[in-house]
Amino acid sequence: MGEPHWTNDLFLEHADIFLRIHEAHLESAEAEARDIAAILERGGVRPPARVLDAPCGIGRHDVHLERLGYHVTGVDFAPAFLERARRLAAEFGVAPELVQGDLRVVAQQFRGREGSFSAILNLWTSIGYWDEEADHDILRQFHVLAAEGGLLIVDTVNRDWLVRAFRPQGYDEWGDLVLVEERTFDLRTSWILGPWRFYTRRGDDLVHRATMSVDHRMYAGHELKRLVESAGWRTVGLYGGLGMEELSPANTRIVLVARKEE
Repeated sequence: MGEPHWTNDLFLEHADIFLRIHEAHLESAEAEARDIAAILERGGVRPPARVLDAPCGIGRHDVHLERLGYHVTGVDFAPAFLERARRLAAEFGVAPELVQGDLRVVAQQFRGREGSFSAILNLWTSIGYWDEEADHDILRQFHVLAAEGGLLIVDTVNRDWLVRAFRPQGYDEWGDLVLVEERTFDLRTSWILGPWRFYTRRGDDLVHRATMSVDHRMYAGHELKRLVESAGWRTVGLYGGLGMEELSPANTRIVLVARKEE
């Protein structure tokens, strides 16, 4: 058998590390959820429509979408993230449906509920983990789960921005948690490769916690559009952020909106 995939390392074996990163993004979640709701409403998906967030992480968008009147189902394969999502939902007084499941077999998780979701969300660069074939299959499964006329929103890093802004090293910190990245970007395949090393800061010292090779397929706008459409969707919007900004190489994000044709 091959080595465990980095998603198992980061989201399961070291879930406590990535929980810290999720927590650091809680402050921006309400504004982002309102932007998502604006995209949905522009596309005719209004409360109390049923929305699938896959993967949902700690449910930071789901709780706010629930408060806006949507019925949200979140799916994630990390038990620690779902446990935090349940606590977060309780804090906000809402009750999204939370399901443990693997994105690669997401349609199996909801067998009998095909065509039941008015919108499907794939946020925070949650594609490109495995390969293009896997991404295509995930998008095809989303198409099966979507209602006729339903929307898909994909939010991911903009490959064109990354080419312009690429640096071979990266550094981030969240309190005493420190991330040091060593990156290689393969222009032929659009894969960004390289180890992520996590440390705990203790005074002036860094104590190593974990190292994993986080390899990721990045997409340019036209590549993402082609991939989504090959899975049966029709693209209705291609933006530079959740605020529906015009897409350009200066935007760090790509937000693609597509519809399942009636």
